[in-house]
Amino acid sequence: MNIEITRSFSQKKNLGNYETLDSFCSAKIECDISQVEEKSKMLDEIVQREVNKTLAGLIKAKEPEGLVVEQELKFDKEI
Repeated sequence: MNIEITRSFSQKKNLGNYETLDSFCSAKIECDISQVEEKSKMLDEIVQREVNKTLAGLIKAKEPEGLVVEQELKFDKEI
């Protein structure tokens, strides 16, 4: 007997200033009822990995806003 399993995962990251990044993933598989636990765990790992990968890429791509503090330059001699 076959059964259809659907797993989904979503996560929201707060960026501050009332900005959020949201990511959602859903996956579905049809399998024999004897494989439900194994396939459900596999789908769970897939959807969580995809959401985390998506958010990591979006967070890295976001450029810093506001005040940027530069390191102090050090010279060997006084100018």
